[in-house]
Amino acid sequence: MLKKSVIPIILLFFIGWAGFSVWQMIWYRSLIPQKIETHWWPVAIDGKIGLMYACGAAIFEMKASTAKAIDTQGLDFFENPEEVQASGLFRTKKHYYSNWKETPLGLGKLTDGGYADIVGCNSSLSPIEKRAIAHAAFEKGGYYPRGSENARLLVLPSLKLVLFTYGK
Repeated sequence: MLKKSVIPIILLFFIGWAGFSVWQMIWYRSLIPQKIETHWWPVAIDGKIGLMYACGAAIFEMKASTAKAIDTQGLDFFENPEEVQASGLFRTKKHYYSNWKETPLGLGKLTDGGYADIVGCNSSLSPIEKRAIAHAAFEKGGYYPRGSENARLLVLPSLKLVLFTYGK
C-alpha cells in the first residue's frame, strides 16, 4: 500500500523539477541577445537565494559560427544595441545591452583567485573551469556590455561561452 502512494509522489516531484528546469533554461536564454547564437542546452545553471541576497549564473555554449563572427568582427559585432526581455512567473525583466567593451574586465581587486566575481556563485563548475573562464575574462578577445550593477553578460569567443551572472 505504501509503495503505491510513494511512486506517484516521486513521479510528481520529478515532473515538477523537469518543468522548472526547462522554464529556467528558457528564461536565462531569453536574457542573451538573439544575435549571440547559443546551443539550446546550457553548460551550467546554478544559483543561491537567501533572505537578503540572490546570486547565480547561467553559462551557454556559443555556436561555432557566432564565435568565429565575433573573432572576425570584434566590437563591430555588437554595434547595434539590443534589448532583451525575460518574462518570469511574477515579473518581467528587461536588459538593454549597449556600450560594449573588450576584455580585460576592469573589476578591481578580486576575491577567491579571481573567478568568484566572474562566474557568480555557480558551484556546478569545477575550479579548473572557473579559472579558465576568469583567465579568458582578463585577456583580450572577450566582450561585455554596460549593464545593471546586479547583472553581467560576458561573451568569451575563445572558450565559445556566454555567461549571464547576477548577484545582490
